[in-house]
Amino acid sequence: MNTVENDVHNQVRDVARRFTREKVLPNAVTWDEQGGYPRELIAEMGSLGFMGITVPEEWGGAGLDNVASAIMLEEISAGCGSMGIIVSGHNAVGCMPFWNLAPMIKKNVT
Repeated sequence: MNTVENDVHNQVRDVARRFTREKVLPNAVTWDEQGGYPRELIAEMGSLGFMGITVPEEWGGAGLDNVASAIMLEEISAGCGSMGIIVSGHNAVGCMPFWNLAPMIKKNVT
């Protein structure tokens, strides 16, 4: 794995940092106090490519590497740990098993 950051990594950092600064930080304390989070923000993270960041593009993901994923997760978590857990859980538990099995499923179907 190449751990040297590149322009894509810098772009991911910039987008995630701006998103966190504008959408997460102003509301994180309130969400924690109320014990919830806005679902529309999760959808927005999906639109930014954060939900499925390492999933190949042909499977609907962003197709980025693990370094980009770690950078994004670090930025989101800096604003709200709960939001970081949501995006991390979705990517690790929701996406990864599916796209790891998808080629095998496709092979068996075709």
